[in-house]
Amino acid sequence: MLRLNKSKSLTLMTFTVVMVMMSVFFSITTEAAVLNCSSRTTLEELFDCIKAQMRLRDDGYTAPTAQQLEDLRTVMGQMLDGQTIVTLPSSISGIMEFQRFIDSDNSETYSLLMEVEDADSDGMIDLGFGTFIVYNEADNELNIASPHPAYDLNTGYESIRIFKYTSSRSFSMAGTHRYAGSTTSPCQSSYKISDAAHNDDCMFFGATQELVDYYTSTVWYQIQYHGMGIDSCGNTDVFISHGEYLLTPPQGDIVYTFKDNVLAYNPVWNVEVDGESSCYLDGGSNTSGRLINGVPAGQVCDTAASNYGETFIHIEQKIDCRDASDWIDAVNDTFGSGVAPDSPSDLIAFAYACDQMDPSWQDNSDNETQFRIERSSNGSDYTEIDSVGADITSYSDTTVAENTTYWYRVRAYNSYGYSDYSNADSDTTPVCPPLPPAAPTSLKAKSRKYSVDFTWTDNSNNEDGFKIYRGDSPSTLTLIDTVGPNTTSYEDTGLTRKTVYYYQVCAYNAEGEGCSAIIETKTK
Repeated sequence: MLRLNKSKSLTLMTFTVVMVMMSVFFSITTEAAVLNCSSRTTLEELFDCIKAQMRLRDDGYTAPTAQQLEDLRTVMGQMLDGQTIVTLPSSISGIMEFQRFIDSDNSETYSLLMEVEDADSDGMIDLGFGTFIVYNEADNELNIASPHPAYDLNTGYESIRIFKYTSSRSFSMAGTHRYAGSTTSPCQSSYKISDAAHNDDCMFFGATQELVDYYTSTVWYQIQYHGMGIDSCGNTDVFISHGEYLLTPPQGDIVYTFKDNVLAYNPVWNVEVDGESSCYLDGGSNTSGRLINGVPAGQVCDTAASNYGETFIHIEQKIDCRDASDWIDAVNDTFGSGVAPDSPSDLIAFAYACDQMDPSWQDNSDNETQFRIERSSNGSDYTEIDSVGADITSYSDTTVAENTTYWYRVRAYNSYGYSDYSNADSDTTPVCPPLPPAAPTSLKAKSRKYSVDFTWTDNSNNEDGFKIYRGDSPSTLTLIDTVGPNTTSYEDTGLTRKTVYYYQVCAYNAEGEGCSAIIETKTK
């Protein structure tokens, strides 16, 4: 039988303990993180969070497997079909997360599919699949797409805001830097495998496939926002194309309307469409553009479109043109089919209490997304104080003062603009009745042999004074003294040694008392 001496036994035991501790430590430190941006409350904040978690240049990228891509497409199709409860298939469960996201700015709810897994807890998502968002109450059949959010500066943030403020149906975004992966694209060898605009086995392209299947013959548009360098395309600031090199669109094509509307809001820009200049950044090798323009999915890598429709809109912009506010109205004017809501009417302002006004109104539209509420203290100068969602016809304003007249007016809002204002109405809050003072808090005692010193926090501004209660039990408290207003300490003398006493302090006025909690103390 093999025997170990005492020294060797201790060494082996020590080694075993160390290995166990290392195993526990390793299991703790490598526990997977979930990067779901749960604290974000607007689409803009959500984008900033997702972008901060992306893998950047040379950080690595893993393309989805065939099964994962099929399952991603299934989920995105369900989202487009309006499903709001989606169970993720096992191949992407844990990697991706589906959630319903409420934007606190506009109170609208979106369906969101995003990558969340961070198995090595390095603060970055592991694979780089991407993000897909659907707004089922959309006014416009638009897909706003950002294939290079980490490479083309500001285009991702620009795109999410355009999606939000044009009431578009969907938003597609690549999940990583276009140069995150070092491997050459098996689809187009001039690009990397992580470039969502030039691959066919990525979530971004899968989203476009689902959009094509969803719309079939229905008119829709995919608008891809890209960025071009300061020296690209000469003095052209914005270049708009359908993904066909140097092909001049016929008169009446929607790109001319789009160009005119962009210039209407940005007259100093030099905006050109394909065929008007020698700019080569036309998206002709863009795989999503090729698919939309009729190339079969299995041929988009190496086959250019032989024809085109108006659906695919490819936009290249210089850095100074990538502010969403410069684009939103032009997109709405070009592709929008809705109208601003009708104005509300019959507004009545009602002073519900000395500290609450309750305006109410008649809703006369069926396409508003919000009502914006404005208040005035003089009947002429109004300030927006809040907004409420669609179909809501009343509001409680609890930021008012007593004995004060307030005027209110309301207007309806959607992505196409504001309605006219409702009528204005006013009412005056009454004087608030006197109230009992607020109870003091933080009652603390310091015992001595024959006395107790105690202090408290004064929480009221309307007390006439404080009443001091003492007893030998919580149920036998009796009044022993009163002190003046704003007092926060008291000394009780003439007590018996080593005796338990109970105390309570109450602020009082003619309307009643507000009392602290009862405390117990014992003299020394």
